[in-house]
Amino acid sequence: MSNLKELLGYMEYAKMFIYISIGTIILTSIIYFLMKDFKLAKYIPGIILIGIGLISFFTLDTNIVISKSPERIMLIFIGLGCGLIGILSGWIIDIFNKSDKTKKKGKRVKEQEEM
Repeated sequence: MSNLKELLGYMEYAKMFIYISIGTIILTSIIYFLMKDFKLAKYIPGIILIGIGLISFFTLDTNIVISKSPERIMLIFIGLGCGLIGILSGWIIDIFNKSDKTKKKGKRVKEQEEM
């Protein structure tokens, strides 16, 4: 029974990771639709979260037995994981929303080669 309670205590971090990941994806989408001209803006939430994860990693004490260290380690994992999810969601948005010029240009080149 005590093992189950301990497991439920750790699920708090998993819920936090899922909520922050969903928030990062939504924020990336909103930034993309607000700043379509500035293509790199959609990567900003992911870069910020990766920065938070890296700063937490480099400031982590070498003694992991301290009571605050598990929270710091989870901050590293959440920062790096959600940052990676943010960058990948920006990349996926960019792939699905390529401009029509590049799609048409590729078709025109193929048609001219066939002639």
